[in-house]
Amino acid sequence: MRSMHFLKDSLIGHITPESVEASDLVLMPCHLGSHWALLVCWLKEQRWEYLDSLPSSLHHSGVRANLKALQEDALHAFPERFIDWPVEDARKSPQQSNNYDCGVFVIKYMKVVTSLEVVTWQDHQGWQADMPRFRAEIAAQICKTFARHIADKLAAF
Repeated sequence: MRSMHFLKDSLIGHITPESVEASDLVLMPCHLGSHWALLVCWLKEQRWEYLDSLPSSLHHSGVRANLKALQEDALHAFPERFIDWPVEDARKSPQQSNNYDCGVFVIKYMKVVTSLEVVTWQDHQGWQADMPRFRAEIAAQICKTFARHIADKLAAF
């Protein structure tokens, strides 16, 4: 139970009416059984976009449950009835060809959606072939962040 309390205080606790008002979009990685997908809330347009690297009706059926959980966890932070906004499937987003790269695809989706570029998914279709490089980049970033954290702790000591 301690981990749920930590999660609520450290992550969800930062979702406030002020933080939502100051945002253009909200990224919501969704765990759908044994699969990860991404919901993007375009606040000004009042719509959701669903990105799934392995589309199926089973995955899509879990979307509304994830939205309801967000509504319960971040009570009063979002506009009224935001979970009822339309959910559109992203067209031609990169797809995986195996059953285990969904998490990396979600990270890549988030990176593209938050870039300052106009999203043209056609330009990103080669992701599956680059998966070993993407995994190495993610691991390197985690190590770099951890090393920086350790250096900060040592400097404070």
